[in-house]
Amino acid sequence: MRTEVKSIRSSVQFTMSPSPHPFGYNEYLQDWPTWVDSSYVDAVMPQCYRYDITPYNSVVEQQKTHYRNSSVPFYPGVLVKSGSTIQPDALMTQFIQTNRRNGFKGECFFFYEGLKDKLPWFKGQYPYTN
Repeated sequence: MRTEVKSIRSSVQFTMSPSPHPFGYNEYLQDWPTWVDSSYVDAVMPQCYRYDITPYNSVVEQQKTHYRNSSVPFYPGVLVKSGSTIQPDALMTQFIQTNRRNGFKGECFFFYEGLKDKLPWFKGQYPYTN
């Protein structure tokens, strides 16, 4: 399917946000390491969602051990908001520092409603001009 779609529109990006490996494989048959190794996807964003830095560090480091094809970008999934829980700014900064320390140049945030709640933090972390 990927080959056929890319032959029609090469700019289409195949990305995925699986559960962490091996949980995602054991529970949902999400074999993202094989899909990345085979370049079936254009980017992978494992759901490294955690509420504290120690477990986040652990899951990012664990997922990194399964990531072998650096031609496919890897962006750890960061939990911004879940229900009424919004991550503190200091913790969000620690998540990003963990990603950079592990060599990852970006992240994927869950979920979009948390973005507006954290807009000043995002503008400080990712400055842009209009």
